[in-house]
Amino acid sequence: MPAAYISPIAADPRPPGSPHTVTGHRSCPLCGNADCVNRGEILHPEPAFVAGMPLALQGCKFSLLACGRCGFEFKSPAIPDEKLLQCYAASSEYFSGWVVDPHNRRFDTIREMLLRHCGSPGRILDIGCFHASFLNYLGTQWKRFGVEPSQGASRVAEQKGVSILAATLDALPADTPPFDVITAMDLIEHLNEPMPFFRLVHQKLKPGGLVLLLSGDVEAWPSRLMSNLYWYCSLPEHCAFFSRKSLEYICSMVGFELVEYRRLCHSRATLWHKTKDLIKNFGYLAVRRLGGLRIGRLRRAIDRCGPGWLSASDHFYVILKKR
Repeated sequence: MPAAYISPIAADPRPPGSPHTVTGHRSCPLCGNADCVNRGEILHPEPAFVAGMPLALQGCKFSLLACGRCGFEFKSPAIPDEKLLQCYAASSEYFSGWVVDPHNRRFDTIREMLLRHCGSPGRILDIGCFHASFLNYLGTQWKRFGVEPSQGASRVAEQKGVSILAATLDALPADTPPFDVITAMDLIEHLNEPMPFFRLVHQKLKPGGLVLLLSGDVEAWPSRLMSNLYWYCSLPEHCAFFSRKSLEYICSMVGFELVEYRRLCHSRATLWHKTKDLIKNFGYLAVRRLGGLRIGRLRRAIDRCGPGWLSASDHFYVILKKR
């Protein structure tokens, strides 16, 4: 594993406390609203890792802020993009053997959504394509392109016949022809400033072109239940949390039309996994409410974020169309 230690960021000196209107935090990155609600402290794992790379967060306090105007929620203070990109770029060896199960990850559902709205294969760009597992699944009838910061992952993608055009979307050559489809799966939750990203995606599409997004949905009931303690917020690289309301705001500002919105679990799960995750998370909340029952092991457990809940139907699968 390549050595890449990311230095600490400045701590937020204000305790988040219970939900209340906050001042002094950054304004909503989508609409600029300064009066956002503090949903509480976000608890990150210790030690914290991003793409297998260590990220020093000791002594830093983070809050989950919610904008009542546009529905967007975000982490405050922000972990700088350049620090996260350093981790992604250095992650090639960590994920070198990573294998994606297309059925488990619902690639069939995503392909069906795309073909239903675009009619036939065309030029497609996958932002953050990594090993190009999804593009490889689509097949050679598509003209497949990718954006990927990890050099190791880019080499694997190119071996699958995918053309890697740049490390980041804003680094695409100016003369790159527009695309019929752009996909961003498990990506927009990593953006501290989403609006420039969506405007750039809009520019890179043909008229009537499609964007497919996959990300966590803060309006899903598991996310509402757990709020700032939800496992999805606890991943250090997750800093932006969307809903249908916030996506509709983006569409109105940038020039998209929301044509399909589906809420599903991130990957297919058995009834056993769904039941187990449900019990874990409700148990965590109950023990936390009871203060750990004065049991040392339980008290240590509730000092951390909630358990993972990969089986929850807490992700949206969205198609946007360029007007």
